[in-house]
Amino acid sequence: MQIGLISDTHMPQRCFEFPVTLPQVFSDLDLILHAGDVGELWVLDELSQFAPIIAVHGNDDSLDSQRELPLQQVVTIGGRRILLWHGHYPDRIDELTSRTDELRPKLRRIAQRARRAGASIVVFGHWHLPFAYDEGGILLINPGTIELGNAAFRQLIQTVAILELDNNGSPAVTHIDLANPTEPYHSPIDFDAGFRAALDHFTRDCRSSEIIADSPKFRQAFDQIIPETARLAVFEALNEAAYPVWRDEKKFVTRQDRLEAIQRSTAIPRDVQQKLVDLFTVGE
Repeated sequence: MQIGLISDTHMPQRCFEFPVTLPQVFSDLDLILHAGDVGELWVLDELSQFAPIIAVHGNDDSLDSQRELPLQQVVTIGGRRILLWHGHYPDRIDELTSRTDELRPKLRRIAQRARRAGASIVVFGHWHLPFAYDEGGILLINPGTIELGNAAFRQLIQTVAILELDNNGSPAVTHIDLANPTEPYHSPIDFDAGFRAALDHFTRDCRSSEIIADSPKFRQAFDQIIPETARLAVFEALNEAAYPVWRDEKKFVTRQDRLEAIQRSTAIPRDVQQKLVDLFTVGE
């Protein structure tokens, strides 16, 4: 079995189209597993042109994908049980609390989830780090990401993976950098150096220094002044502000870029818009 592994496509919120090399990499597959943060459901229709696809939803997925796709899925192939899971905490507070820099406890948590399902392989996303790692006899596979799900960083390396299972169910994993699809990609992750150091290999912070300074009060305000019904619209406005950076038209997103995108939005309620404008302009 040749199984294509992909995660964090975030289409069309962050990624507008698949990398041009993806059809080449995903040719001659038996199955595709998508580990969440799909974006719109039509993304799965497009991928199904290469092979049948099984998918789960992620924490930054579209409303349709969150409604129609499961949190996790057990897939059994050739007697080998695989857990497909995005890897996030469904509760947002739990998710934010879990975002510490140590990687080893995170690896153990992923493996524990696989053991609970009786799986010897777990395919997950969410971390945006391409690797295959044996944790106590459980093979943890993250294919990496096509795009990030937030407006603070820019993805530098887009990766997928191929999981090959032989007749005995023995696995072999190959990661592929879609910018160089003819060669296997060898991830430079040092698991003892921490999550931030690992992520720095694959992403670049695209925020100006003033936005970085704003981040603590924005995170606090997000829960206090932005109602659940308006959060997706706020995220979309922040993404819009970052588009010029993603298109290489400018290097950083500024506070003014974000303010203008928030004010242009017709989806953010007026009272929420004003609270956000006040938050970032008081004291200037």
